[in-house]
Amino acid sequence: AGGKLTDKKLQKVLNNALKYSNADTAQLSLLREEAVNKAAEGHKASTPSWQLSPTSPVMLLLFTNTVIYIAGVILSITIGYDPLMSWGILDGALVRQGQLWRLFTAMFLHADMAHLFGNMYLLLMLGRVLDGQYSNRRFLFVYFTSGLCGSFLSCIFSHARSLGASGAIMGLGGALVCKLLFDKNREYLRHGMLYANLAFLVVFNLGYGLFNTGIDNYGHFGGFLCGFLLELIFSRRRA
Repeated sequence: AGGKLTDKKLQKVLNNALKYSNADTAQLSLLREEAVNKAAEGHKASTPSWQLSPTSPVMLLLFTNTVIYIAGVILSITIGYDPLMSWGILDGALVRQGQLWRLFTAMFLHADMAHLFGNMYLLLMLGRVLDGQYSNRRFLFVYFTSGLCGSFLSCIFSHARSLGASGAIMGLGGALVCKLLFDKNREYLRHGMLYANLAFLVVFNLGYGLFNTGIDNYGHFGGFLCGFLLELIFSRRRA
């Protein structure tokens, strides 16, 4: 009617309709099948895996972190201190002296019940949405690589001792944010409020740490950036 069509999605639909307006039945059948497959792929990508296997990486990490924390509490009560804490906490000075294992072991230590619960809850939520999109090996690779990067940056730029799975979990958050920005199914992911809410929670935690003391921001940002970059590499390879 001479008007200008400004809705980009409607314009795309109209262009596709005009493109196939003279198509025969076979072509239309192929087009319909392609659309159904694409919709199914998008639905699978945007549907989180709520049924986690007991042997999934998420459940194994939850179990391991919880058992180590309980063991530390029992040791503190029975012998007066927690040897796991003194042996495994992240201390930059000791790491530079050669105790490199602390970069890894600090990921399994938590200061108190609230610290453990907060980290494990976020791990469970992020793990559920990424479990169906990553293989077990890739999930653990992102988790531990992000945690090590966070620990490494913390050792370089911070003189305080630190502990916790936050850096590794922020790596999962970074991967999720990257998916929302660059994944081929990002349009489907953005429609799922769970993904957007979790991404907001991750970014909020990063910002919260900037205005509060006692938080290892270098570990958080190091893990987040590592997870983001790893997912960016994965998405480029899938393209």
